[in-house]
Amino acid sequence: MTFKAYLNKEFIEANRENKLIILFMGFFFFGLATPPMLKLTPKILEKQYGTDMSSIFKTNAIDSVANYLGSNMPQICVLVLCLTLGGILCNEISKGGVILPITKGAYKASIVLSKFSFYAVVLFIISTISVLTNIYYSFLVFDEVFPSIKAVMLCCLLVYLYILFMLSIIFLFSSLLKKSMGVALISMGINIILTLLSTFKYSLNPFALITEASKLSTELPIKTLVLTAVLTILAFISSILIFKRREFEA
Repeated sequence: MTFKAYLNKEFIEANRENKLIILFMGFFFFGLATPPMLKLTPKILEKQYGTDMSSIFKTNAIDSVANYLGSNMPQICVLVLCLTLGGILCNEISKGGVILPITKGAYKASIVLSKFSFYAVVLFIISTISVLTNIYYSFLVFDEVFPSIKAVMLCCLLVYLYILFMLSIIFLFSSLLKKSMGVALISMGINIILTLLSTFKYSLNPFALITEASKLSTELPIKTLVLTAVLTILAFISSILIFKRREFEA
């Protein structure tokens, strides 16, 4: 079975199991909902407590983008990602789903590569659409001048690189463990740890990509970018090597 054939198979399975819809809604909904939620929060609190809250809850477009990327993205979007793709390799092993393709000539490495390539493209599309939507509606709702195209494109790139890093982590632990829930919990745990470490402003922390992206800056965090790329490649290669050594159950 060729790489192209297994790529097509992955698309059919992802579509049948509604993974694409789940991932899209998990990212897109909060990207769209965050700006109006922040805009309406002071008014809702004012009605509830009878006090003008606008001076206390000062929000703007940048705050809206930062809230989505720094809060909703790691807490909810990545959680959806981990739960949806936690069984990407371990389910194939436990259910023997890869036995037939292997008997038809598919290489184990090609199976992992096709799966990773498919979701790398899917997540690029989903994360980019979600981030662009959030930025657009944030500056539209708060009636502010839109940022430069360079800042927007860099923001999308940095977010995607972090999501790609998390995808490689999911693949790594899905090749190691037998249960998808265990993969999801460990992957999410790593994400939470990196999120907490970001408060200390370490540049050598993959989550610093999200921190920089939320600023809509035009500066490229070279050290963080290189580190994240290296860790992503190492995690992905490790997942292939481990998957090749796993025994499959018929």
